Amino acid sequence: MTSKEILTQARKSIENPDRWGKGPAMYRPGTCCASEAIKNVQGATFDERSLARGCLFRVIGGVFKRPITLWNDDPKRTHKEVLQAFDEAIEIA
Repeated sequence: MTSKEILTQARKSIENPDRWGKGPAMYRPGTCCASEAIKNVQGATFDERSLARGCLFRVIGGVFKRPITLWNDDPKRTHKEVLQAFDEAIEIA
């Protein structure tokens, strides 16, 4: 699978705010964070998902500066910001 396909599917899985979660205390059954959304894409290999994560890393500020989970779980992070980051990552994929 291409990074664009993976990111598009991952975004779709959290498009509804009721399906997106952040922070351990905020996770509800049936929700996932941005990182888990990528991990859960069916049919993608580990390497393909890693490349897709790399696109999102570039958008949010890099691997060691800001891992996806910490970025997603920031108390100030909004669902709209997460979807916008996916849109930008899809554009560069």
